[in-house]
Amino acid sequence: MLSGLLCWLGFILVFWLFFLLDLYVLYSALFCYWARVVVAAYALWYWIDRHTPSDGIGRTSATLKRVLQPCFDRARAYFSIEAVIDGEIECLLEERDAPVLVGTHPHGIFALGTLATFALAPAALRLGKTTRVEAIMTIDQHFIIPLWREFVIALGFASVSSGSIQKRLKRNSSVAVVVGGARESLLTRPGRIELLLESRRGFFRLALQNGCWLLPCLIVGESELYEQVSVTVVRSIQCRLLEWLGFTIPLFYGARVNGNCFAGVPFLTGPRKLTAVFGRPVPCERVERPVEADIRRVRDLYAKELRRLNELHGEGLVLSIH
Repeated sequence: MLSGLLCWLGFILVFWLFFLLDLYVLYSALFCYWARVVVAAYALWYWIDRHTPSDGIGRTSATLKRVLQPCFDRARAYFSIEAVIDGEIECLLEERDAPVLVGTHPHGIFALGTLATFALAPAALRLGKTTRVEAIMTIDQHFIIPLWREFVIALGFASVSSGSIQKRLKRNSSVAVVVGGARESLLTRPGRIELLLESRRGFFRLALQNGCWLLPCLIVGESELYEQVSVTVVRSIQCRLLEWLGFTIPLFYGARVNGNCFAGVPFLTGPRKLTAVFGRPVPCERVERPVEADIRRVRDLYAKELRRLNELHGEGLVLSIH
């Protein structure tokens, strides 16, 4: 159990390691010639490689994933990751043989269930014989931080911009999107699943414009991992950060639920089974210029399927869709 926890923490610590290293190199560049050379060389590489996160191809490194896979396996085992895909769904996807746009819910604090299901698995998740989810789409801020940028690109992450997603779909590549985003992370609390769909028109518009089926995925247990500090001043600052930067910084600790050995401990949470349950596909006929009625129709069908998944697999959690 301890090794699995350390592997999860290691993934988070890699971000801070790269971030601090970036600051150190930038500071050193004020006084050291070779540090300035390093900064200039990386700046040139960044400019040349700036389109990779959104070019529809990416640069996933099989070598990096193979080296890190033992650590990933321990991290996945810590939360007993399981993907539940109904046989009927597989048959439908095989008959159509076209890419799908997978929406995962909820975001939670770290989107750990989504990360473990799609990015840390030994191979791309197969939804039937022909459909594979080859990339997780994430916010562009991840591709600004030097070194961390290279790490997440190598793991198969790509830009969540509409152009990036369209390029992937046109290459017959299925992708996963954490639909609620950073704003939904602020709604995370045990005992409930709070989802944002009303304001996510772009997700449904993309599906309609590309004639791409939507596949809802509910991560059961994601909202039970952490609780947040709910202080008015803190929440106000978090909302401002979200408006200015496009992401925010939740203050969280292990959820006070039965069996959590790290209840109340900052940043840590005990082992909790996470199950990725895939629902029935929501068909989307191609509409070149979707109007609000088209978007609302697809969104209602999608929300209905999420409610059905929660009733069958939600373990008594209350689902609210905003």
